[in-house]
Amino acid sequence: MAGILAVTPAADGGCDTVEAGLQLALAERQRLLVLHSGGEDTPLLDRAACGRLSMRLAERAGVPVELMSVPEQQLLGRILALCQAHQFDLLIKSQHRPESGHNTDWQLLRRLTIPLLLLRPGAKLARRRVLAALDLGHRSGKVQRLNVRVLAMASRLAHDRHAQLHVVYTPHLSRFCLDLNLQTAYALEQRAAARHEQHLGWLAAAGVPRERVHIKAGNPGLVMRELADALEVETLVVGCFGRAGLMACLQGNTAERVIRHLGHHLLVVPGRATE
Repeated sequence: MAGILAVTPAADGGCDTVEAGLQLALAERQRLLVLHSGGEDTPLLDRAACGRLSMRLAERAGVPVELMSVPEQQLLGRILALCQAHQFDLLIKSQHRPESGHNTDWQLLRRLTIPLLLLRPGAKLARRRVLAALDLGHRSGKVQRLNVRVLAMASRLAHDRHAQLHVVYTPHLSRFCLDLNLQTAYALEQRAAARHEQHLGWLAAAGVPRERVHIKAGNPGLVMRELADALEVETLVVGCFGRAGLMACLQGNTAERVIRHLGHHLLVVPGRATE
């Protein structure tokens, strides 16, 4: 990673993004920029205070650390500007009121071009497991390239967190065919496994054996959440292609649908704008 950006403090309380940033920066031997958001309850830090805190964090972590303070109302614009100017590889932020569809998190999901790690306040007790959601059945080149990026980020996170990596693929299950008993979820899952032997070999070569590849038919968002709960994962990793304008308000994307009820941390890997 070229660098990590961590936003603190979390609105309405939340997770310690600085600690998470320090751990990943140390594991990757990369620099960490901490963006301190000041508001009514959290005053802005002056340059001297930022310098002192930066030195303390750098001495503690053993990696370069810089701290900046910005008014809360300027947070979104400053995040986007910093990501563009410094080419960070990861942004870490605590989830902010996931039931709301018009906060900073939703805007970042639509506009960021780098991976976003959203830490869930009050996340369920978890095992050291990372679950990566892949779309193995889509023939689109851009989707398959996104699969590669999602698996790569999930693998790095699992390595840095000393966690076990799992993969989930959700083949489309037609409600119409299911209601008419024309197909069953089990039969669809068996056909999908046979059809994607090449993908299973690719995953095995990447360090994910067959027993940790979960092929489950159904609604993707629901399947991801239920499997994340069942496996007691620490982080769910998903890919997304950002939406804009009216479609963003009406439909959203998979990451947005998952985030509302997920009880775990979420790492969102965006598709590239040029694809």
